Amino acid sequence: MKRSSLLSLIFFLAYFFLFSLAGARAVMLSSERIAYVDIEKVFNECESTKQARKKIEKEVEIKRKEIDRLEKEIRDLETSGKKKEIFEPVPTTGLVGEEKVEVSTAPAVPKPVPEEVIEMKKRKLNETVEKIKEELTRLEKDTNYQILGKIYDIVKEIAQAEGYSIVLDKRNILYSEMENDLTDKVIKRLNLGQ
Repeated sequence: MKRSSLLSLIFFLAYFFLFSLAGARAVMLSSERIAYVDIEKVFNECESTKQARKKIEKEVEIKRKEIDRLEKEIRDLETSGKKKEIFEPVPTTGLVGEEKVEVSTAPAVPKPVPEEVIEMKKRKLNETVEKIKEELTRLEKDTNYQILGKIYDIVKEIAQAEGYSIVLDKRNILYSEMENDLTDKVIKRLNLGQ
């Protein structure tokens, strides 16, 4: 009997201790200053983002021209390969100086290009397209990380300056009556630093 009442007492004290800590933590969190930022809005309205998009668009245009050039080259090879007729030059004999010279009056037509060359060009085009996709994806990813890094640094500076201990992303808030939206402050500070 003593043993079971001793175990009950220990269980009761442990249970009480755990819930009192949880309650203290809830009280502590409620006294913290909390704010939020709409990171998506900041990212989209940031001048760095707009400049980066222009840079990426220029790069896309350059790469698109390269792909168009390769595609045109393949089309030209395919159409020249479809020409089956090869005109034989019609010789005319004339004297130039003391030598006889044959002169052709028929237009010269290029010989068809072998299919292997066309297939090699198509493989090169596909490899180039994949390489370009990877380069553009890496460029966009690196640029986004740099911009987000700046955003997070500014959020941290503002939060520390104004005494906020927690700053949430607006997308992660289901309900709030808070008026502590730092979004516009972050955008203004970010664009001033450009």
